[in-house]
Amino acid sequence: MSYAQRIDKQTQRQNIYLITGGRDVSGKPAWYYVQVESHLKLRFERAIKSGAMNVSEFGRIVESGYGEKPPELTRARMKRDYGFEG
Repeated sequence: MSYAQRIDKQTQRQNIYLITGGRDVSGKPAWYYVQVESHLKLRFERAIKSGAMNVSEFGRIVESGYGEKPPELTRARMKRDYGFEG
């Protein structure tokens, strides 16, 4: 892995968030892995505290699904592809 690839992976890891405990527009429990754009990170963190937000306004939804938390296969893929552990 080149230095640039390591830096890119580190940057991705720092900007990936797992959002759980919310509900989608239909009211179903849902979780989201979001890669937040750097310039929106502070606004995103404030929005998390407010409890209501549209996660797609802050960056790219990398993975999402229904339920209280992501399945183990998805968590393993996020660790492998983005270095995200959480």
